[in-house]
Amino acid sequence: MRKLLFFALIGIMAMSCEKNPPIEIIAQGYCGAQGDNLTWVLTSDGVLTISGSGEMMNYGLDWIHLGNPLWTPWFHYELFTTVIIEYGVTSIGCNAFAGSWELISATIPSSVGAIGNRAFAHCYKLISINVDIENMYFVSENGVLFDKEKTILIHYPIGKSNTTYTIPNSVKIIGDYAFQDCRNLTSIIIPNSVTTIGNSAFRSCSNLSSVTIGNSVTSIGSSAFWGCRSLTSVTIPNSVTTIGGEAFAYCNNLTSVVIGNNVAVIEPGAFVGLDNLISAISYALNPPILKPFRVFRWWEIEHTTLYVPKESIELYRQAFGWQEFQNIVAIQD
Repeated sequence: MRKLLFFALIGIMAMSCEKNPPIEIIAQGYCGAQGDNLTWVLTSDGVLTISGSGEMMNYGLDWIHLGNPLWTPWFHYELFTTVIIEYGVTSIGCNAFAGSWELISATIPSSVGAIGNRAFAHCYKLISINVDIENMYFVSENGVLFDKEKTILIHYPIGKSNTTYTIPNSVKIIGDYAFQDCRNLTSIIIPNSVTTIGNSAFRSCSNLSSVTIGNSVTSIGSSAFWGCRSLTSVTIPNSVTTIGGEAFAYCNNLTSVVIGNNVAVIEPGAFVGLDNLISAISYALNPPILKPFRVFRWWEIEHTTLYVPKESIELYRQAFGWQEFQNIVAIQD
């Protein structure tokens, strides 16, 4: 009887081991700015842990200009779903987790005081960034990363399933790349508190069909809405003075663009790739300066009607870039 119980116990233990195999180290190494001040460990349960003291190295991964990138040491391991940064780490490097396609969540301790550009870019399954409540520099709300005062929206996780998002009224700056590649979003409301939309802030949000830009925004960054191909119309409020290069490039379903009366400068390529643009309305009495090479492509706007203030029609007909519109008429009251 005792032998039977013994072998039964052995069998149960074996089955338990099969169900819960031991956690093993898959890979490990150093990732500190000073070399061995930080270590990384990737385990078989899909967890990447960064530990040690001090700053993380910056990495040069760039999906557009690969050239000679400095790859993160864990870049080729696609199996990790969780990143845990332990207390003692003081910075997250540029591009640190960019391209981690299986990453679902990341935990940031109170010791981190700096986060590099594009740290979580192209993490298509990322749904949550969690910041320790005692962190003095950053905070997270519903998985979205902000600075501590929530005046800068730093990163909205790409994998979140929400189709709509209203930016909090505390936010003044939408950071560079903040919403890049958020393909689930169809509607964004930018409140009147926001003054700056960063470079590539909404780049390649391919299903974004509605965007409301608050009336305090003064600048729209380069490539801010590049490739938002579901947008059909956009109104740039009177508060805006500068539209960055390629800001609305390749939004190829845009049929209507309204430009506010205080826009003074439009950078190159801001409206290229708009094959279906039917009408453009500019309320500026003086034609905004269009920086070379091209803001519009003449062959894309040959059938577009440009509406301008009645007293400014001749100014637009003679102004660089604007004169390429074949049909310039007065704004209807």
